[in-house]
Amino acid sequence: MGLKDLTNRMIESPCTSVCDIDPKDGLCKGCKRTKEEIFNWLRLSDLAKKKVLLTINRRKIKNT
Repeated sequence: MGLKDLTNRMIESPCTSVCDIDPKDGLCKGCKRTKEEIFNWLRLSDLAKKKVLLTINRRKIKNT
């Protein structure tokens, strides 16, 4: 796999198929995204998707 292949790969959705929004914090219990982040995922730029993934990681660390 060359560098071109790596840069053209789509950023995969963090969806875990556990789609249930927690009413306490408004986050999906599976992927820890907000409704807005889930709804907009396909429209987001790669940079925006990376920012969402970083935010998800921070949420997971905060809740452990």
